[in-house]
Amino acid sequence: MKVCEYHPLSGASYHCAECTVSLCETCCDEQHPHVMHCFVCNQALQVVPANNGAEPFWRRFDKAFRYGLSRQALVLVGGVSLVTTFAGFLPFSLLWYLLAFGALMKYSFSCLQATANGQMTPPDIATAFGGGLSLLLRLLGIVIATLLSVALAFSVLGPVIGGIVGIVAVAALPASLIIFAMTDRIGDAVNPLGALQLMSTVGLPYGLLLAILLVMSGSVQVISELFGANLSWLALSLNSMVSNYYTVVTFHLMGYMLF
Repeated sequence: MKVCEYHPLSGASYHCAECTVSLCETCCDEQHPHVMHCFVCNQALQVVPANNGAEPFWRRFDKAFRYGLSRQALVLVGGVSLVTTFAGFLPFSLLWYLLAFGALMKYSFSCLQATANGQMTPPDIATAFGGGLSLLLRLLGIVIATLLSVALAFSVLGPVIGGIVGIVAVAALPASLIIFAMTDRIGDAVNPLGALQLMSTVGLPYGLLLAILLVMSGSVQVISELFGANLSWLALSLNSMVSNYYTVVTFHLMGYMLF
């Protein structure tokens, strides 16, 4: 599905040949009945055919898990897992952790963006490199802003309302990440109204996504408990690989939900 050049969360209904951009209905001027014009150059717009052939979200689960098993994704998942497993034995271990996790998140966001634009194969592994640390800092800003809003709700509205706000904030986190991926603006990502609007627009598939996230996080916890508290390097590596694999799958699913 093509998205609007100026509203990345909205599907494009028209295309401007002069500006070579896709536009949603909000970005068009209807100067004559059923004739839409570009608000930038005032040229008549071409209608973008609707794409109704997308496979339903809930039928995509098996393909989503195979998506994470592609060569590009597996190379990155394996590399990141090895680095995070042995980083503790290297100088500047924290830096190695951050670089590896930054590369994973950069690639995961690339998967989300590519899938949202209709690309159902994983992007090149090269998209994981460059800007990972900057991305982590901005994600940290989103998390801190969310925690502060929950803490403010607890202190001002009391523990009951604060608890409800906390639950909603956790449920809305995938929506915030989707908005951040498509707009690259922290302000949009931490806006609760935008996240709630996206959640209500998506509807049932969003609830299914949350259920899948719970199952995935539970399976990672089970792996940890199977090996006990004193995990060997092999167990740590396996746990990291499963967790990183789930991250890639989750971001692909978020992108497909938006698509």
